[in-house]
Amino acid sequence: MVDQRIERIYSYTIADKWNFRKNMVRLVLTVILLVLVTACGSIGLLPTSDLVQKAIALGLEVRFVA
Repeated sequence: MVDQRIERIYSYTIADKWNFRKNMVRLVLTVILLVLVTACGSIGLLPTSDLVQKAIALGLEVRFVA
């Protein structure tokens, strides 16, 4: 009886292995995306005040022209 339970616990099907691999790929992609998103703030890709002023001026210009 105990052997059957142990066998059931350790017997993986092909679908189980596929789901595990799919979940691992999702996890790795999520980690990569999180690293990229958080790295953008630390390597200087944030907009500068000069760039923000130019964007506001361009937005106002487009609003008054249209």
